[in-house]
Amino acid sequence: MLLYLCAVAVLCFANMDKAPTQGTIWGIPSDKIAHFLLFIPFPLLAWPCSRPRTETVPYIIEKICLIFLLGLLLGFATEYTQGCLPHRTRERLDYLADFCGITAACLSIVIFKLCRQEA
Repeated sequence: MLLYLCAVAVLCFANMDKAPTQGTIWGIPSDKIAHFLLFIPFPLLAWPCSRPRTETVPYIIEKICLIFLLGLLLGFATEYTQGCLPHRTRERLDYLADFCGITAACLSIVIFKLCRQEA
């Protein structure tokens, strides 16, 4: 998890002035796709970091809500900090892409855990 957070910090705060100009993929700016993909691992790595008391449905929901909120806080903190740096900008759409990546991973975890319980 620590290596992941360090990678997020480097990628989010580094001076990207010399990076190639961004293109689009299916009409979506590539930097938004990068933000989406950058935040997918957070819930996947955070889930096993806490010791499970039990795998009951209420506990799964409680734990994923906490991870989701922590992920949103991380996304907000990175965007806010980028706005304070002279070589970066703060963009709402970047935060939206972060949110979408966190949401996709959290939903995947919940679906996987709930399906495993029914089996």
